Amino acid sequence: MLCHDTSSLIAYLQGHDGADVDFVDQAFIDQVGVLSPVTVAELLSDPNLSPTLRRTILELPTFPITEGFWERTGLL
Repeated sequence: MLCHDTSSLIAYLQGHDGADVDFVDQAFIDQVGVLSPVTVAELLSDPNLSPTLRRTILELPTFPITEGFWERTGLL
């Protein structure tokens, strides 16, 4: 499982080129790429986000939140 960085995912969704974008694309192809809850929140907070892109983001796989997730995140 690979959790995508928000900035790389934004570049990917905007159709930019780069090694990070290629990595995001390959992770989705290999079905190992996921979004963290924070990344989903950051992406959906864009006031200019189109309804189509919103649906796309919500269809992407997300990292499952298990008990203690935020505590473990805070300890990192």
